[in-house]
Amino acid sequence: MQIQGTKLTVGASGKEVSWGERKIITKREAMDLLKRLYQSVPSSDRKKVESAYKKAQNFISRAPKNGVSTSSSKTSKSFKADGFKGSEARVDFEFLKGGAFSNDRHVVIIRIMGDDFTGNKTWKKVSKHIVNKKDALDQLKRLWGQLSREQQKNRDRAYQDAIRYIKDCAENGTTDRKKVFKNSSVKKQERIEISIERGAAFSH
Repeated sequence: MQIQGTKLTVGASGKEVSWGERKIITKREAMDLLKRLYQSVPSSDRKKVESAYKKAQNFISRAPKNGVSTSSSKTSKSFKADGFKGSEARVDFEFLKGGAFSNDRHVVIIRIMGDDFTGNKTWKKVSKHIVNKKDALDQLKRLWGQLSREQQKNRDRAYQDAIRYIKDCAENGTTDRKKVFKNSSVKKQERIEISIERGAAFSH
């Protein structure tokens, strides 16, 4: 995040703050970071870029549940201050890798289900950050290890399809509500279910 412009005291080089963590920054975290940046420039500059600051806040609040992703065509976003040219006073966002501005609460459940055992094998995660692919795949593997060989045989194709689904999700994950994976040869209830009850799951 940057505040810059030739009509500002901070100049064209401006001031900036950054987020470089494994987890996608949430809307709330982004708002706090943007506020810290805004308050770090002189009061005269804050007055000039106030309209750009509010536009940037609005962009964050309106981002999708799983945030914006660098896989999209644009990896930067500029907000021009009213009454100024873009080069004179603006707020910039640069998305270098991954995603940004996801919702602040995410709930995902992975279940291995069927009539061939008592009680479903279940993993549930409630978090303010999107569950990443590695953590989800580790938990799916852990559940899979709790099955007998016969139980695994009844779901071997479903297991591989579930792995592929998680791996193929976009950088900022998916908001699919529910996916069910079954072996085509199995007519009973042996299956793997992935449910996203809130927010998103399976980011990079």
